[in-house]
Formats: sequence, structure tokens, C-alpha cells
Amino acid sequence: MYRLKHVRIKRGITQEEASIRSGIPLSTLRKYEQGVTDISGSALVKLAKLYKVTSDELLGCHYNGKYTVEREELDVLEHYRNLPSNDRLILRALSERLDK
Repeated sequence: MYRLKHVRIKRGITQEEASIRSGIPLSTLRKYEQGVTDISGSALVKLAKLYKVTSDELLGCHYNGKYTVEREELDVLEHYRNLPSNDRLILRALSERLDK
């Protein structure tokens, strides 16, 4: 799923402003954000430049040189890193138990 709306909001940009600055019609931008219409390559590039992110970020994936990591996985990692050390130990133990 695209992360267009999430990234736009994170950047503090309204749909109207994104539409004007990117040259993408507001109705089309809304359809992209709602997942009603697949985003075109040119629109993807325009929005990535406007939001100062990669197209992969807008599409919800990240390439680390070895494999693709979905944005959802990166979110889990970010939450994990914010946990106190005791909670990390509990989560690791649970993860190992589930992996068996």
C-alpha cells in the first residue's frame, strides 16, 4: 500500500498544497492517496521530490543493499528501538519462542 498520505502529513503539507506544488490535479492526488488509482511513474517522481523522500519510501519499501524491507517492518524496528532494555529482552524471548 502506498504511503503517500502518511508522508505528506509527516511533512506538514496539505493535499491542496501538494497538488499545486507538484502540478498533479487535486482529484488525482486524492485517488492516489486513497488507493483508488495506481500512481504513475511521473507523479511518483514529482511527489518524492516534493516530500524529499525516495520513491521506495512512498511505495512503502526500503532497499538496504541485500533485500527489500517493507515500511511496516521498519516501523516495528523503530518501535523496538524505543523500548526500554527490559522490554526488548521480553520481546526477543517471545520472538524466539514463536519462531520454534
